[in-house]
Order: sequence, then C-alpha cells, then structure tokens
Amino acid sequence: MSGIGERSIRDTSAQDVVIDPAPTRRRQRTLLIIGAAGGIAFLTVFAFLVRSWASSSIAIPRERVRIATVARGPFVSDVAAQGTVVVANNPTLFAAAMGTVTFAVRAGDTVTEGQVLATVDSPSLTSEYAREKATLDALVVDLERASIETRRQICKTGKPQTLPPHRSAPPNESSNARRLPSSRA
Repeated sequence: MSGIGERSIRDTSAQDVVIDPAPTRRRQRTLLIIGAAGGIAFLTVFAFLVRSWASSSIAIPRERVRIATVARGPFVSDVAAQGTVVVANNPTLFAAAMGTVTFAVRAGDTVTEGQVLATVDSPSLTSEYAREKATLDALVVDLERASIETRRQICKTGKPQTLPPHRSAPPNESSNARRLPSSRA
C-alpha cells in the first residue's frame, strides 16, 4: 500500500552500535592470566633461590671461630709484628675501625725492615687518638701545677721534703695508661 509519492520514515539503524558486555569479561580474564603467570614466575624464582640456599656447602668450622669477652683497657696506637707479607692483587682486609688503606708497595716489590707497607686513614681512630692525647696533655699540666704548688708550700714552710723528680717531658704512655672504669650491669 505504499504509494509512490509516500514518504517513509528512515530508521536510525545505521547509527546504532551494539554494546558488547564481553570486553569487561575479556579484561578480567586477561588480568587473571597475567596475575597467574606472574605468580608462577615468582614461585619458580623463589623455589630456585631456596634450593640454592639449602644446597650451599660453605660452612665455617667451630675451631676457626673465636669468641672473646669485651673489656676496657689502655688504648694502643702502634703495633709491631714480625712475619712474611704475602699480598694478593685484591686483598681483603678486616679492621676494628672504619678507614681507608693505602698501599705503599705492590706485590713483588722488595721491602726492607722498618719500611711502611701500607697506611690506614681512620677518622674515628684519629679523633680518639687526639682526644686521648688531649687528656694526657691535661694530666701533664695538672702534674706540673701540683709540683709547682708543692714547691711553693715548701718555700712557705721552709721544711725540706723529698720531692719526686721534676719531669718536663710527658710521662710514658704505656706505664701511666689511664684506666677507664668498667661498667657493671
């Protein structure tokens, strides 16, 4: 019944786009696959590390381990020792304090007795040495002051007394080492 002159209403089917609910499912599935693959990779690496740690054969015998009691004592700044020096190209050094070691000789060099082989620059030991030297200087000044005061008292009273010999040089550090009080818990 449509006639030739009749107008028809055009539909909008060309403009419509079908909304597919599947992309969110695809995204979830992709994220699940990536997460599972990452988890499997993590477990594989972890299992490899645990197996390598469990099969390590490096162990230090009990006879080579030394355990000592820590005690306070006099500060020693010099060490004299005799021995044979065997130097590797990349030696590993261990020290009680942090510092920088500078070698004065190389492997294969001829050395003489008393020659400096290496020097250690340790800021902590340098500051500790300076602090102890300042304490020693203060003790020497106190000794001189006490000696002068004793001589003044003798001059006032006029009584001859035997005085310890007057020393202008600092006392020997090893014989008059200052003892630090030990702490008891």
